[in-house]
Amino acid sequence: CGIIVMTPPPGISITSPGNNEVFGVSQIIQIDGKHNVLNISKAELVVSNGTHEIITPVSTSLFSQGNFRLNSPIKSGKNMISVRLTDSSGVIGEGGVSVYLDDSPPSITSATQSNVSYGVKFTISTRVSDERWTNIKTRDGVGEIGEVTASLISNQMGISRNYTLSKISGSSGSGGSSNSGGGSVGLGGLWSIDITPLLQGKLYDLLPGEYNLEIKGEDKFGNSNTLSQNLRILKTTTTNIYV
Repeated sequence: CGIIVMTPPPGISITSPGNNEVFGVSQIIQIDGKHNVLNISKAELVVSNGTHEIITPVSTSLFSQGNFRLNSPIKSGKNMISVRLTDSSGVIGEGGVSVYLDDSPPSITSATQSNVSYGVKFTISTRVSDERWTNIKTRDGVGEIGEVTASLISNQMGISRNYTLSKISGSSGSGGSSNSGGGSVGLGGLWSIDITPLLQGKLYDLLPGEYNLEIKGEDKFGNSNTLSQNLRILKTTTTNIYV
Protein backbone atom coordinates (compact mmCIF):
# COMPACT_ATOMS: atom_id res chain seq x y z
CA CYS A 1 0.00 0.00 0.00
CA GLY A 2 1.47 3.31 -1.08
CA ILE A 3 1.57 6.50 0.96
CA ILE A 4 -0.18 9.56 -0.42
CA VAL A 5 1.42 12.82 0.63
CA MET A 6 -0.95 15.79 0.45
CA THR A 7 0.84 19.06 -0.13
CA PRO A 8 -1.15 21.98 1.28
CA PRO A 9 -1.60 24.94 -1.06
CA PRO A 10 0.60 27.98 -0.47
CA GLY A 11 -0.74 30.40 2.12
CA ILE A 12 -1.08 33.98 0.84
CA SER A 13 -2.67 36.96 2.55
CA ILE A 14 -2.95 40.60 1.50
CA THR A 15 -2.41 42.90 4.47
CA SER A 16 -2.97 46.17 2.62
CA PRO A 17 -5.25 47.52 1.28
CA GLY A 18 -8.17 46.33 3.37
CA ASN A 19 -11.08 44.51 1.82
CA ASN A 20 -13.67 46.85 0.23
CA GLU A 21 -11.39 49.87 0.60
CA VAL A 22 -12.24 52.77 -1.72
CA PHE A 23 -9.61 54.74 -3.64
CA GLY A 24 -9.89 57.96 -5.56
CA VAL A 25 -7.90 59.53 -8.39
CA SER A 26 -4.97 57.06 -8.49
CA GLN A 27 -5.34 54.12 -10.87
CA ILE A 28 -2.25 52.37 -9.51
CA ILE A 29 -2.33 51.12 -5.92
CA GLN A 30 0.22 49.37 -3.71
CA ILE A 31 -0.44 45.79 -2.59
CA ASP A 32 1.33 44.47 0.52
CA GLY A 33 1.10 40.92 1.80
CA LYS A 34 2.63 37.80 3.29
CA HIS A 35 3.13 34.21 2.13
CA ASN A 36 4.63 30.92 3.36
CA VAL A 37 6.06 29.52 0.12
CA LEU A 38 9.70 28.42 0.31
CA ASN A 39 10.24 27.72 -3.38
CA ILE A 40 8.12 29.77 -5.77
CA SER A 41 8.10 28.62 -9.38
CA LYS A 42 5.58 31.15 -10.68
CA ALA A 43 3.92 34.33 -9.41
CA GLU A 44 0.96 36.16 -10.95
CA LEU A 45 -1.13 39.23 -10.21
CA VAL A 46 -4.79 38.80 -11.15
CA VAL A 47 -7.15 41.80 -11.48
CA SER A 48 -10.81 41.28 -12.36
CA ASN A 49 -13.90 43.46 -12.49
CA GLY A 50 -16.21 40.45 -12.61
CA THR A 51 -16.35 40.49 -16.41
CA HIS A 52 -12.77 40.81 -17.59
CA GLU A 53 -9.70 39.30 -15.94
CA ILE A 54 -6.12 40.44 -16.46
CA ILE A 55 -3.32 38.08 -15.40
CA THR A 56 0.14 39.64 -15.16
CA PRO A 57 3.31 37.59 -14.52
CA VAL A 58 5.31 38.90 -11.56
CA SER A 59 8.98 38.34 -10.76
CA THR A 60 9.43 35.76 -7.98
CA SER A 61 12.23 37.94 -6.57
CA LEU A 62 9.54 40.26 -5.18
CA PHE A 63 8.45 37.54 -2.73
CA SER A 64 11.56 37.21 -0.56
CA GLN A 65 11.46 36.45 3.18
CA GLY A 66 7.74 35.77 3.25
CA ASN A 67 6.67 39.29 2.25
CA PHE A 68 5.75 41.02 -0.97
CA ARG A 69 4.90 44.48 -2.28
CA LEU A 70 3.35 44.93 -5.73
CA ASN A 71 1.78 47.72 -7.75
CA SER A 72 -1.64 46.93 -9.17
CA PRO A 73 -3.71 48.83 -11.73
CA ILE A 74 -7.38 49.37 -10.91
CA LYS A 75 -10.28 50.68 -12.95
CA SER A 76 -13.47 52.55 -12.15
CA GLY A 77 -15.79 50.58 -9.89
CA LYS A 78 -15.10 47.24 -8.22
CA ASN A 79 -11.73 45.50 -8.65
CA MET A 80 -10.99 41.99 -7.35
CA ILE A 81 -7.22 41.70 -6.87
CA SER A 82 -5.51 38.37 -6.25
CA VAL A 83 -1.91 37.26 -5.84
CA ARG A 84 -1.44 33.72 -7.17
CA LEU A 85 1.67 31.69 -6.32
CA THR A 86 2.75 28.27 -7.59
CA ASP A 87 5.27 26.27 -5.56
CA SER A 88 7.93 23.86 -6.84
CA SER A 89 5.45 20.96 -6.63
CA GLY A 90 3.00 22.76 -8.91
CA VAL A 91 0.53 23.47 -6.10
CA ILE A 92 -1.23 26.81 -6.48
CA GLY A 93 -2.29 29.16 -3.71
CA GLU A 94 -4.14 32.46 -3.96
CA GLY A 95 -5.08 35.37 -1.71
CA GLY A 96 -7.07 38.46 -2.61
CA VAL A 97 -9.15 41.49 -1.71
CA SER A 98 -11.79 43.63 -3.39
CA VAL A 99 -11.22 47.37 -3.76
CA TYR A 100 -13.06 50.19 -5.50
CA LEU A 101 -11.99 53.16 -7.57
CA ASP A 102 -14.24 56.18 -7.13
CA ASP A 103 -13.55 58.52 -10.06
CA SER A 104 -17.11 59.77 -10.52
CA PRO A 105 -18.50 63.05 -9.13
CA PRO A 106 -21.48 63.27 -6.77
CA SER A 107 -24.91 64.21 -8.08
CA ILE A 108 -26.53 67.52 -7.15
CA THR A 109 -30.23 68.33 -7.05
CA SER A 110 -31.15 71.88 -6.11
CA ALA A 111 -34.06 72.52 -3.79
CA THR A 112 -33.68 76.31 -3.82
CA GLN A 113 -36.56 78.55 -4.86
CA SER A 114 -35.96 80.59 -8.02
CA ASN A 115 -37.50 83.86 -6.70
CA VAL A 116 -36.77 85.56 -3.37
CA SER A 117 -37.69 88.97 -2.00
CA TYR A 118 -35.27 91.85 -1.62
CA GLY A 119 -34.03 92.39 1.94
CA VAL A 120 -35.60 89.16 3.22
CA LYS A 121 -33.73 86.15 4.55
CA PHE A 122 -33.81 83.14 2.23
CA THR A 123 -32.36 79.64 2.14
CA ILE A 124 -30.02 77.96 -0.31
CA SER A 125 -30.45 74.21 -0.05
CA THR A 126 -29.44 71.29 -2.19
CA ARG A 127 -29.37 67.52 -2.12
CA VAL A 128 -25.95 66.00 -2.82
CA SER A 129 -25.26 62.28 -3.05
CA ASP A 130 -22.63 59.84 -4.25
CA GLU A 131 -24.98 56.90 -4.58
CA ARG A 132 -22.58 54.70 -6.54
CA TRP A 133 -20.79 53.87 -3.29
CA THR A 134 -23.73 53.32 -0.94
CA ASN A 135 -23.02 49.59 -0.58
CA ILE A 136 -19.43 50.07 0.55
CA LYS A 137 -18.53 52.32 3.47
CA THR A 138 -21.35 54.83 3.73
CA ARG A 139 -23.73 55.00 6.65
CA ASP A 140 -26.61 57.12 5.38
CA GLY A 141 -27.24 55.74 1.89
CA VAL A 142 -26.06 58.76 -0.09
CA GLY A 143 -22.27 58.53 -0.17
CA GLU A 144 -19.38 60.38 1.40
CA ILE A 145 -19.37 64.11 0.62
CA GLY A 146 -16.53 66.37 1.66
CA GLU A 147 -17.82 69.89 1.00
CA VAL A 148 -20.73 71.74 -0.59
CA THR A 149 -20.36 75.40 -1.58
CA ALA A 150 -22.51 77.99 -3.33
CA SER A 151 -21.67 81.14 -5.29
CA LEU A 152 -24.19 83.89 -5.96
CA ILE A 153 -23.04 86.10 -8.83
CA SER A 154 -24.41 89.07 -10.73
CA ASN A 155 -21.91 90.33 -13.29
CA GLN A 156 -24.22 93.18 -14.26
CA MET A 157 -24.26 94.58 -10.73
CA GLY A 158 -20.72 93.49 -9.83
CA ILE A 159 -21.92 91.33 -6.93
CA SER A 160 -20.29 88.04 -5.96
CA ARG A 161 -20.90 86.11 -2.74
CA ASN A 162 -19.49 82.73 -1.70
CA TYR A 163 -21.01 80.45 0.93
CA THR A 164 -20.23 77.08 2.52
CA LEU A 165 -23.28 74.95 3.20
CA SER A 166 -23.85 72.75 6.24
CA LYS A 167 -25.29 69.26 6.16
CA ILE A 168 -28.71 69.15 7.80
CA SER A 169 -29.74 65.57 7.02
CA GLY A 170 -28.26 62.25 6.01
CA SER A 171 -26.36 61.51 9.21
CA SER A 172 -26.55 61.95 12.95
CA GLY A 173 -25.29 65.52 12.73
CA SER A 174 -27.55 68.52 13.16
CA GLY A 175 -27.75 71.29 10.63
CA GLY A 176 -28.56 74.88 10.03
CA SER A 177 -26.13 77.67 9.41
CA SER A 178 -25.65 81.38 9.57
CA ASN A 179 -24.57 83.69 6.79
CA SER A 180 -20.94 83.06 7.72
CA GLY A 181 -21.08 79.45 6.57
CA GLY A 182 -19.04 76.94 8.54
CA GLY A 183 -20.03 73.76 6.67
CA SER A 184 -19.54 70.32 8.15
CA VAL A 185 -17.61 67.50 6.54
CA GLY A 186 -19.59 64.29 6.34
CA LEU A 187 -21.84 62.07 4.33
CA GLY A 188 -24.29 63.20 1.70
CA GLY A 189 -27.88 64.31 2.10
CA LEU A 190 -29.50 67.72 2.32
CA TRP A 191 -27.13 70.67 2.68
CA SER A 192 -28.31 74.18 3.44
CA ILE A 193 -27.45 77.72 4.47
CA ASP A 194 -29.64 80.66 5.50
CA ILE A 195 -28.72 83.89 3.72
CA THR A 196 -29.50 87.09 5.60
CA PRO A 197 -29.02 90.21 3.44
CA LEU A 198 -26.78 92.75 5.14
CA LEU A 199 -27.91 96.36 5.37
CA GLN A 200 -25.11 98.61 4.15
CA GLY A 201 -26.16 102.20 4.62
CA LYS A 202 -29.61 102.43 3.03
CA LEU A 203 -29.23 99.38 0.79
CA TYR A 204 -29.00 95.68 1.37
CA ASP A 205 -25.89 94.05 -0.10
CA LEU A 206 -27.94 91.76 -2.39
CA LEU A 207 -29.77 94.12 -4.74
CA PRO A 208 -32.87 93.21 -6.79
CA GLY A 209 -32.04 91.57 -10.09
CA GLU A 210 -30.93 88.37 -11.80
CA TYR A 211 -28.21 86.20 -10.24
CA ASN A 212 -26.44 83.03 -11.23
CA LEU A 213 -26.44 80.52 -8.38
CA GLU A 214 -23.68 77.93 -8.73
CA ILE A 215 -23.66 74.98 -6.32
CA LYS A 216 -20.59 72.73 -6.12
CA GLY A 217 -20.44 69.36 -4.39
CA GLU A 218 -17.17 67.52 -3.82
CA ASP A 219 -16.60 64.02 -2.46
CA LYS A 220 -13.71 63.09 -0.17
CA PHE A 221 -11.56 62.06 -3.16
CA GLY A 222 -11.83 65.44 -4.87
CA ASN A 223 -14.37 64.42 -7.52
CA SER A 224 -16.68 67.40 -7.95
CA ASN A 225 -19.85 68.38 -9.76
CA THR A 226 -21.49 71.77 -10.31
CA LEU A 227 -25.10 72.77 -10.77
CA SER A 228 -26.07 76.26 -12.01
CA GLN A 229 -29.47 77.90 -11.90
CA ASN A 230 -30.96 81.37 -12.05
CA LEU A 231 -32.06 83.14 -8.89
CA ARG A 232 -34.08 86.34 -9.02
CA ILE A 233 -34.24 88.81 -6.15
CA LEU A 234 -37.54 90.66 -6.52
CA LYS A 235 -38.16 94.29 -5.64
CA THR A 236 -41.32 94.24 -3.57
CA THR A 237 -43.96 96.98 -3.63
CA THR A 238 -42.96 98.09 -0.13
CA THR A 239 -39.26 98.25 -0.92
CA ASN A 240 -37.58 101.65 -0.96
CA ILE A 241 -34.20 101.71 -2.62
CA TYR A 242 -32.36 104.96 -2.10
CA VAL A 243 -29.69 106.11 -4.48
